[in-house]
Amino acid sequence: MIILQSNMKFSTLFKSLICLVILFISPNLEIKAREMVLDDIRINSVSIPDNFRNSIVISQQDSITLFYHLQIQNEERNPFLFRISIQNNTQSSTFTVNKNIISYKKLPAGHYNIKISAFEPQNSWQTNELAINITVDDTLAEKFQMKIKDYQNKLATSISTPQTEDSSPFNFLSNSVVLITLSSLLIFLIVSSAIIKNRKKGLKNNTKTNENKFNKKINGVKKMAEKNNDSVSAEEYKQLSLENEKLKDELKSLREQIDALSSRADELNKQNKELKESLDKISKSKSELEELQKQKDDLFAIIIHDIKNPAALIKSLVELLRSYDLTATEQQEVMDDIFVTTKKIVSLSQEVTKVLALESNTLKLNKEPINIKYIIDDVVKRNMIAASNKSIAMKAEIPEDLPEIEIDSQKIEEVVENLISNAIKFSNEGGKVRVLAKANSRELTVEVSDNGLGLSEDDVNKAFQRGARLSARPTAGEHSSGFGLWIVKKMVEAHNGKVWVKSALGRGSTFAFSIPYKQDQ
Repeated sequence: MIILQSNMKFSTLFKSLICLVILFISPNLEIKAREMVLDDIRINSVSIPDNFRNSIVISQQDSITLFYHLQIQNEERNPFLFRISIQNNTQSSTFTVNKNIISYKKLPAGHYNIKISAFEPQNSWQTNELAINITVDDTLAEKFQMKIKDYQNKLATSISTPQTEDSSPFNFLSNSVVLITLSSLLIFLIVSSAIIKNRKKGLKNNTKTNENKFNKKINGVKKMAEKNNDSVSAEEYKQLSLENEKLKDELKSLREQIDALSSRADELNKQNKELKESLDKISKSKSELEELQKQKDDLFAIIIHDIKNPAALIKSLVELLRSYDLTATEQQEVMDDIFVTTKKIVSLSQEVTKVLALESNTLKLNKEPINIKYIIDDVVKRNMIAASNKSIAMKAEIPEDLPEIEIDSQKIEEVVENLISNAIKFSNEGGKVRVLAKANSRELTVEVSDNGLGLSEDDVNKAFQRGARLSARPTAGEHSSGFGLWIVKKMVEAHNGKVWVKSALGRGSTFAFSIPYKQDQ
């Protein structure tokens, strides 16, 4: 009695036959010689299903790891490297590695595009690019993880649910016909594959050909000795044995030479790869040194420009004191001008000292738990006189129950001082300045807003760059060196925080920073 199988079992058999068909015909198909293949994507060591790889969302605390490899045909063994490129809305980075894995952790919020490709160091070929899009968003990341869990639960449920058997004779007949057809096709492919393999047996390298020749000679000698055993003398047999041993020694020598050449080729490839990596490092170091030299030249140019005018003014005032018979009141006015100008030079020198300290990576933090409300209140109080001189209304909205945070109070006080003094400098008379602080379970945020001149889109993009001169100017001729916001960025980032600005021309600006409560050592 014929037992009818279920549709599920037949589907499994059908898939197996299809796999066999592909296995036999794949050597004869035209495929790409080199192709990048994405093996896996893991978030915090958890693999992401293929259905979710086109819209990956992670939080700023997550780590994402990409596994990939270069698929090579024709047994190619030329050395190659991987080129990794990561880009967001404002920044991009490209580098080369020789590993099949890349990881990122604690990416700032935003949209990222990662591209992975392989290339030959001599630039004779380059593969296609694997493109992976990632969104870093703490809120959307939780929803993304829930979608993956729901998908996995549904998948597990569908696998565990048994399928009902269909014992229809028509299904059996149809399945039998398909099975017979596939079996016939499989037999045909096996025969074709055997013919192809037989044809390929004649394609041997020089070493294999020599080995076959030696073996044929040896076998011929053995057969001749066996066939004419009665007619071959002991001396002839000994001579044939010696010739046989000589052929074996020659074959062994050839094999050793081939092995030595292969080892030497591998060694040369390794040395070539190391030289390429060293060259890349030297080129990168050279570029970095040139950029540092350019930044240094720009810094000294800014310093000389900013000190030249006040120094010339002091010289003129001193000459005025020496050349004219001034009254006591006039002398006092000149002395006051000299004092104000000298104060500007000292202030600029202090900012330059901070810049040099930050560039030399000597910034050290003395952290202690503190309520940032005390810092903000103190800075606001100190700047009230400057705000009153321009009739600017300044308001601080700081909750009383802000949790303490471990920071370097002196550095953060300087950050708040820079932001509030800038808001006053770039606001017109009668303007408003608002200072806001808020906290959640992860981080503390401080915002300083004004309704002053505002910034253009170009100014927003370069606001935190060192020595940046923005299009807006202080409304009452106050001093501005261009280093303040860059110093703010460096000090906040030293606390593992981040800074940003929102602004539009004529609509004021909001400068803000956030510092996480849990900071890595």
